Amino acid sequence: MRRRLSCDAGFTLVELMSVALVLTALLFIAIPTYRLAASRASYASCLQTRATVERADYLYYLEKGVYSPSFDALVVAEYLHGAPECPADGVYLWTLDDDSKYRTLGCSIHFWLDAVALFRSDLTSLEGFRVLMGRGTYVSDGTMHLVSRNYDQNRVSFGSNDWTDYRIQLDATLDKGDGYGVYYRADGATNITAYCFQFDPGAGNRFVVRTVTNGRESAPIASARMPAGYDIYDTSHQIEITVSGADHVIRVDGQIVLEFTDDTLPSGSAGLRTWDSTDASFDDISVYPVLGP
Repeated sequence: MRRRLSCDAGFTLVELMSVALVLTALLFIAIPTYRLAASRASYASCLQTRATVERADYLYYLEKGVYSPSFDALVVAEYLHGAPECPADGVYLWTLDDDSKYRTLGCSIHFWLDAVALFRSDLTSLEGFRVLMGRGTYVSDGTMHLVSRNYDQNRVSFGSNDWTDYRIQLDATLDKGDGYGVYYRADGATNITAYCFQFDPGAGNRFVVRTVTNGRESAPIASARMPAGYDIYDTSHQIEITVSGADHVIRVDGQIVLEFTDDTLPSGSAGLRTWDSTDASFDDISVYPVLGP
């Protein structure tokens, strides 16, 4: 009687575990390799995008003599086909250092230098500033002066409408009048839309923040009284405005005077204003990026 060989025997548990271990080892090798390749491709794509935008901004500067106020402006001027996007969803912001006349496009993921300013001026001229309203804006001896007469207003804009989270630093002196304002997250239009911090003795010696829509001011969204005996006139005060997401922090001479949350305006440039019969001067104006909380 012949004995038949059994073909029903499958893989043993040891064999199955061995195969699983081999596959797991291959995955541990393959996944980091894939991620590295994807990361390199993302970096290369972002680098190429930033180089294209920087070249477009350079041509815009040569033609118009000013930096482009936004990526949309480069599209409208036909230097770009569309707004730039990082493949890894990084945030693009212009940076400016002291050694170069032209700007560098930073990416929050692939390239960033925290020490590099988004904006800085030595105030030897009005280059980089846009006078939106009034005739009383001029620079002298490294200082910007905004002089309003009667019921006139002066409005000045600077920076990019693509800015989102940043910190404005400047020194300001009120020589006379009802006060001065610092715009942030502004659209840079003559009838401006923006937040406006106001150093405002005309409002009862208060620090005030309002939203401005098409040149019309809202009621204060944040307000605090200046301390008794505060030096309002003929004294330089350091103003620092930090906006990150919906969080706003206003410091005067290093002390927090206003802190609040508002998400009405997500992005925009910066600016200055005076109104009525006011003389105010500004120097050491700079803007730095704020990344993360």
